[in-house]
Amino acid sequence: MAEETVGLIHLRKASSKKMVDRILSEVFKTRYGDPPIILVQSLQQALSISIPESVQLVNSARFIESVAVYENSPRLASLFASDFPEELRDLLLEVINSHLKEWRNSALISQPSLPRLKKLDWRVDVKRASESMSFMSVPTVLVQLKVEEPKKSLFVESNERTINFEMNKQLLETMVEGLGKIKAQLSALK
Repeated sequence: MAEETVGLIHLRKASSKKMVDRILSEVFKTRYGDPPIILVQSLQQALSISIPESVQLVNSARFIESVAVYENSPRLASLFASDFPEELRDLLLEVINSHLKEWRNSALISQPSLPRLKKLDWRVDVKRASESMSFMSVPTVLVQLKVEEPKKSLFVESNERTINFEMNKQLLETMVEGLGKIKAQLSALK
């Protein structure tokens, strides 16, 4: 058997397709770090296997889910050894394919990312007075950005926040010049 998928053979002891589905879903939820002892123990009891076999099952499931999510799902069938039970292999492929879209979305959301710009508002304002002068006429730009913070989980709503700032003419010119350079670099990449 292929070394990475050998632990999946323990799923033969699962009582139903629903149980296999639930096990793979739980493994995906805990895909980072060491296998949680609660998951390992519950697999041990549910499938009547040893602790090392439970850990092996979790690691094999993580491997195959990782290939499905991050690489290429058609490649999955080739990961199983030729002597792996065909019925179990087909069941695993069916369950993984049924969750693939959800798991890919979850994986994307869990990646580190920066806030996304949702809306930009601006207006030109003229300051007419200050503490030191009774009259002045200084143009400024007031900018309001609405940004969406990255989601922490697939099931949590994203958080939107507003950022307000003021810019003088010189700072605005510097910013426009910088944005022009960014635009030129992006155009060169196409």
